[in-house]
Amino acid sequence: MDYDPNIGGGGTQGLVSSGTVASSVTPRTPSIRTTQPEELIRHNISDEELEMLKDTNRDGLNELFWGCVGAALASLPPACESLLKAYHETPAVPITIAHQAEIIIFVVTTAVAIVLLVISRSRSRRATDLVEGIRRRRAFR
Repeated sequence: MDYDPNIGGGGTQGLVSSGTVASSVTPRTPSIRTTQPEELIRHNISDEELEMLKDTNRDGLNELFWGCVGAALASLPPACESLLKAYHETPAVPITIAHQAEIIIFVVTTAVAIVLLVISRSRSRRATDLVEGIRRRRAFR
């Protein structure tokens, strides 16, 4: 590509293709290299310690899950009451903004609790698989 100063105001607008490729352009090669450690270190761990490792949960999802369950259960009675008064009572009581907030709190906290339960179970399964993989390793005595 050649530069034509009469075209454009700068940048790449002034480049005109001449059909040749500059020889100084080299293709970029990836700079990612995968290496192995010089020494693979194994650690002795008892079966009891392995079980404790599997059962230990340090991510806080369990506490957040139970907090969402508590919030959902706390917001269930007022949400049900507002829905019953709006649809099953004569004369019907209109749903106000406060009632909508109660219903939204119930729906959102229930959905978050379900998502946290799914995430927690998948992480628990992963920890169980890790423990089983460690147990299948050949024992050194």
